Amino acid sequence: MSRIERELIAKAKARYGRIAPCRGKSFTQCFLVQDGKLQFWFNDSTGNTHLLYVDQERLN
Repeated sequence: MSRIERELIAKAKARYGRIAPCRGKSFTQCFLVQDGKLQFWFNDSTGNTHLLYVDQERLN
């Protein structure tokens, strides 16, 4: 897992508290690069799905 991915997980925990991967996925499977962004999909403790992302320029 990259530093940026770990930062997105930390940001999600800081914002939403307890988080979990989307159903049937692991945290590493919850990342997607699309439209120039690294996207992180996850569920909060109530089961609602959220998305955090960073622009691809930060990945380089």
